[in-house]
Amino acid sequence: MRAAHESGADPNALDKAPRPGRSMGRPLHYATDVTHFDFMPRYENLPIVELLLEFGADPRMEGMGETRESPLEDVERIVKTNYPKLGERDMEFLRQN
Repeated sequence: MRAAHESGADPNALDKAPRPGRSMGRPLHYATDVTHFDFMPRYENLPIVELLLEFGADPRMEGMGETRESPLEDVERIVKTNYPKLGERDMEFLRQN
């Protein structure tokens, strides 16, 4: 990933070969996607998410999926659904960081 960044790859670029029903949009969408019942893929991809953010990926950019959610909106929805005890203050922290 560092080599791609150093060669000028755009961390916010849309998927150039969209696949109907499977494309989510941008690299950060793929890195934060949950394709399994548990959340392990998100935890395993945390170093990739951190690198993408470091390289300028915008977590607020909408995707290409059915809902067109941004990665931030996707994470916010999952947190609210699965962790209802988190308060608005916690969600505001997510939005700002």
